[in-house]
Amino acid sequence: MTSRRKLQLGIAVVVLVCLIAVGIYALAGNPSTASSNTSSSNAVSSSPVQNNTDQDTPRPPEGEPITITGIIECLSRVDTAGPQDTSCALGLKQNDGKSYALSSRDPMQLSGFPTGQKVQINGTLTQPTSKDFDIVGTIYIDTIQRL
Repeated sequence: MTSRRKLQLGIAVVVLVCLIAVGIYALAGNPSTASSNTSSSNAVSSSPVQNNTDQDTPRPPEGEPITITGIIECLSRVDTAGPQDTSCALGLKQNDGKSYALSSRDPMQLSGFPTGQKVQINGTLTQPTSKDFDIVGTIYIDTIQRL
């Protein structure tokens, strides 16, 4: 077998493996498109961490004002059966084990906070926005600071 033929065969195998991987991913369901959210918030990175970029809705969501301290973490999924994607849904975990999804009007507000970072958040606590994650509510962030 010539080296050119080997190269063509190698490329064909790589393309075939990629097509199979895409097919498996499509059959398993893409969590970022599996459910549509008709509110003005958009999920980012397949996560309940939401960024409300709708400038026509300046008022905060109805809920309880909250100041809460915890650690930025990847939220735990409720359903762990079957294939799992590897994206990290950022949330806040308190010392008592309760976890919260996070949402912000400014998509860059959470960008400087890695997992494991201790923070204090001021915001509005509402009912959970996702049934996919083990959370007790969603915090719409007004301010966030490192501790």
